Amino acid sequence: MRTISLILKEIAHRWPGFLLGALGVALAVAACQGISALHGAAQRETRRVQRDIGFNMRIIPREADPERFLIQGYSTETMPEEIIQRLAQHKTVAYNHLVATLQGEINLDGKPALLTGLSPTMFPSGKKKPPMSPTIKEGTAHLGHRLAERLGLKKGETLLLAELPFEVVRVAPQTGSLEDLRVWVQLGDAQKILGKAGQINEIQAIDCLCLAPDENPGELLRAEVSKVAPEAQVALLSKIATARARQRRMMDSLAQTAVPAIIVAAAVWVAVFAWINVRQRKLEIGVLRALGHPASTIASLILGKAFLLGLAGGAIGCLLGSWYVTSRVAEIFPVTGGKFQFETNAMLFTLVAAPVIACVASCLAASLALVQDPAVVLREE
Repeated sequence: MRTISLILKEIAHRWPGFLLGALGVALAVAACQGISALHGAAQRETRRVQRDIGFNMRIIPREADPERFLIQGYSTETMPEEIIQRLAQHKTVAYNHLVATLQGEINLDGKPALLTGLSPTMFPSGKKKPPMSPTIKEGTAHLGHRLAERLGLKKGETLLLAELPFEVVRVAPQTGSLEDLRVWVQLGDAQKILGKAGQINEIQAIDCLCLAPDENPGELLRAEVSKVAPEAQVALLSKIATARARQRRMMDSLAQTAVPAIIVAAAVWVAVFAWINVRQRKLEIGVLRALGHPASTIASLILGKAFLLGLAGGAIGCLLGSWYVTSRVAEIFPVTGGKFQFETNAMLFTLVAAPVIACVASCLAASLALVQDPAVVLREE
């Protein structure tokens, strides 16, 4: 109790130095807390924004000609629909957002159009996310912009496909691509219209590996899919996959570089203040040593003050960091920022780490205090 009392009295006596030290720790903790939280929010924002770019993994029948597939944009060969069930049930981390499709050219108003049947999005176990493609109900259709103009149809009107009526529930915005000439229906409806019950010609998905090209993600994905669906092959849209991987790695690199630099700077700040404090207390330490107080007591005075400095700075820094992040995250990340939640575990870890780092940074100053000869100190003073 005597040691604690001495520490508190010394803090009260030299409060400006303690306040400056705690402020340095608080700013460092707030910066680390903010970078860590914003890094997590940026990762979520990146995943959501890049998800909207589209699927980057296409699984097609093994018999399909890859060159013909690239030219035509879809495969004329088909494979069993139940393959998507196998892929979804397989325990893997290689892919997500599985959507089975059946595509084929049809004639509408004397001109060609592309019919696309979509299944509901399926997810491997434990990887459920918001779906990327719309869930289309049976008997409804979504029309591409140019196709809707050609047919003179608007939302709420009826489209006839193979003598079957479909309610137009959406007209897609103009894209300037093949999407403008596409009509989307539910997968089962497309199978009826094209006469291919239980068949699909593609499964679209997202590669979850996030590997750079030199790590050969395509081969890993093909090996993964071939275990589950040997009757299929994988076409990877490498530009989209590479962009996702590079963006995520950039965010990881930023956090991994900035946080250690801030921690080192804060440790140096605390070490300097501890050294100054020892210099100021040279006479006091000499008197205590001359009165027979052991080295452990002297070390406790130095490290105890450092512990309280780190604890106070850590608490203030956590409050500052959480306030800043929660007040700005929705503005910085407009897509996912509204769902941001601060991780309490990270705050608790920071509250433990800050005093420990402060004590480690003060060890050199404590060592200097212990090696001083009390007789020499008292004679000089």
